[in-house]
Amino acid sequence: MRGALQQDGYFRAEVSAKARILHQDAEYEHVSLTIRVDPGAQYSLGSVRFRSIDPGAPLAFPVQQLRKLIPMRDREIFDVSKLREGFDALKTLYASSGWIDFTPSPGFDIDDAAKRINLTLEMDQEIQYRVGKIEILGDNRVVEKVLMSTFKAGEPFNANLLKQFYAENESILPGASAQYNASLEKDAKNGVVNLRFDFRTCPAIWE
Repeated sequence: MRGALQQDGYFRAEVSAKARILHQDAEYEHVSLTIRVDPGAQYSLGSVRFRSIDPGAPLAFPVQQLRKLIPMRDREIFDVSKLREGFDALKTLYASSGWIDFTPSPGFDIDDAAKRINLTLEMDQEIQYRVGKIEILGDNRVVEKVLMSTFKAGEPFNANLLKQFYAENESILPGASAQYNASLEKDAKNGVVNLRFDFRTCPAIWE
């Protein structure tokens, strides 16, 4: 219930419940439940700011591009579900260029007089990873060719391409569980991700 209220701008909504036992018998306990809802004030979005958590590391993307990923306009009713959507979109963007450990943290500056919430997103970008070694196990030249054209050593590691690869090449992959045969090894010291794909067919087990 609180979550639903926060989607409608009631950011400080409070919901509490109190149970009181009326009577009980050998099988059942009869309870009176009182739910108290205090929606509080309804807030709209004031401004949105983006700030790198590391003063020495500028934002990897233009602020205008980042702002478009938060699906709330200025002065629109503040909706926490849209904020979560924005977080997911930001993570997808950063993961597409190698920042796979990126984490956004929100800060809320609440203006009770204007009933607005000014949002500051602290961007913990971490390091940018590039593709390191690519190891492919299994004798499937078609799969190997597709993978080697998708991931190239030295380029920023696009984590989103893994899902895309499995979605677009399901028909040529050896087995329905092939997507679980990819492993990533992060080397933070050198800023690379080593990829290992094991598409070897498991031998049949005879009883």
